[in-house]
Amino acid sequence: MLKAKLTDRRCFHGGGTGEAMSLSSPPTVQMCNLPANPTGSLLRSTRQNLCRQGCCSADHNQAWLVKDGMAVQARRGRTSFNQLVPIDPEVPAAALLETWQHLLAGVLDGWTRAEPGALAVVTGVALPTLNGVCVASLDADAEVVADLLDQVAATGLPHSLLVRPDVAKRVTDLAVARGMTREQLPLMVLEDSSQLGAVQATDGLVIRELVPAEAHLHAKAVAAGFEVPVEPFLQLMTPASLELPGVHCYLGEVDCQPVTTGFGVTLGSYVGIFDIATPPAHRRRGYGAAVTARAVTDGLAAGAKWAWLQPSELGYRVYERLGFRTAEVWSCWLSATATDP
Repeated sequence: MLKAKLTDRRCFHGGGTGEAMSLSSPPTVQMCNLPANPTGSLLRSTRQNLCRQGCCSADHNQAWLVKDGMAVQARRGRTSFNQLVPIDPEVPAAALLETWQHLLAGVLDGWTRAEPGALAVVTGVALPTLNGVCVASLDADAEVVADLLDQVAATGLPHSLLVRPDVAKRVTDLAVARGMTREQLPLMVLEDSSQLGAVQATDGLVIRELVPAEAHLHAKAVAAGFEVPVEPFLQLMTPASLELPGVHCYLGEVDCQPVTTGFGVTLGSYVGIFDIATPPAHRRRGYGAAVTARAVTDGLAAGAKWAWLQPSELGYRVYERLGFRTAEVWSCWLSATATDP
């Protein structure tokens, strides 16, 4: 549902990236002395879902699976396996729900409804991954989830149902009965930040933190990175979003021109990473990796002990190189209207 990216299949997003970044040329991060504010930006949408509305093209040949306790990525006949990390999945699952509740406070037409183990989220943006129900408890009550889904569906907005693996079958049966289609989404965590130091400065790259009045700069950079219309991001990335406690938004520039962006949300012991995006003309230079490392590092400096994100397909390998590991692979069920061409 709320997923961070436009080129991936994430729901309820975190991480993501609008590029297939390469760490072969580590970026050099120059800390800028421009005005900074300890706040940041907000939600991300999915390019795939915008594609479904006729905005762009996408490759639908990639899928995320779970097999024998391993995360599996299958694409055009090629499969690679990534061992799941030995972390209690309940922890990042709870972090995901808490972060979305926090972020929705900055969305003018947004609202949330919380029930034990589940959260309904509506942003008001007509994209399925930005409205829906997230089920973090394996013992969630199917009737409660159904009621939350009904409340979201009543808005008339396309929506989704995001559930952890092994959630009660009666919950997933709700999605099947409603004609929703299933996709899968990894939830990644970072506990060892030692790899972040390898992401060093790239010539000319300056990463600065945006102030609330500059929220539109992040929105424009994200749209450029995901190659989609800017309107959904302008609706979501507002000064109010940037003013939320713990939210820090960044813009990377070369010769005063935006080349990458992203933001982090630090709440207690963790920092969530969102909207990492780099326009096509500036990819494979390490910019996306650099802004990701900046967001994580600032979160750790603020007291966080670990980081989490929901990656795009293009960004998954990059996050692995930075030290992120798959905790779980969730199922994201999209409403029938979300699959209409």
